[in-house]
Amino acid sequence: MNKTRLEILVGFFVLLAIAIFFVIIFFISGVYFLRAGYYIKATFNYTAGLDKGAPVRIAGLRVGEVNKVYVKYDEVSQKPKAIAELWLREDVNVRENSKVYILGAFALNETHIEIISAGETEGRLLQDGDSIMGIDPVPMEMLMEKGIAIAKSFETMATKMDKILGDEKTQEALHLMILDMSELLRYMNQMIIEKKLDINTVVDNVNAVVDDMETSLDHLQSILATIDQGEGTLGQLIKNDELYVEMKELVREIKLHPWRLMKKDKRRDDEQKETEEEKKKR
Repeated sequence: MNKTRLEILVGFFVLLAIAIFFVIIFFISGVYFLRAGYYIKATFNYTAGLDKGAPVRIAGLRVGEVNKVYVKYDEVSQKPKAIAELWLREDVNVRENSKVYILGAFALNETHIEIISAGETEGRLLQDGDSIMGIDPVPMEMLMEKGIAIAKSFETMATKMDKILGDEKTQEALHLMILDMSELLRYMNQMIIEKKLDINTVVDNVNAVVDDMETSLDHLQSILATIDQGEGTLGQLIKNDELYVEMKELVREIKLHPWRLMKKDKRRDDEQKETEEEKKKR
């Protein structure tokens, strides 16, 4: 009986150790049975050392990890592509036009995937098994080659400049050019000093004209105020309704009976003739 109980206990501990062992293996390998999530595939031409287990981040927060990285050849061009299978939490949304970067490859930070999304404007949500194109990091070797090429260009330019400046004729030409520039600056300063008085005079004249215009505007405003108050002949004509009615009546009368105006003029001429005859008799 005791032997049977001992065998059961030993078997139980063996099974428990095996279970713990498998849990550790699953955790290290990245296989999860208890965590809810989904997988997407990101395609790159260059991964800069991205490896399995690297973090996947959105807005700097860890939302998943790289499940595996493998090579796949293009069916048409047979060019190798790097496929990174990403495991993401089920509450993480990634859209088809999101930007997927590999960051931290050349810095002190760890190499990781960074997903940048602008929201609904970037298409539909990716589902389990969908693929997305990633943005390749620039290889460090390529950066170094470009840096070396730029350094060589500067070195060639410096050599040419040294050769040009080392020539006696060039040095003499530069010396003459500097002297000419100094003479030009001196002449310009002299002109500015001489013309300063003329500029001040022009400014004073402009100020005087502005003052005269302000005075004229004040007079005009005064006249308009007088007219608005009905003062003066023009003010009476504009503001006095009786005068306006009389003028309107006079115009209407002239239109209806223009002969009366002619008759008055004839009578006036007769009176002038009589006056002249009386003066002659005297």
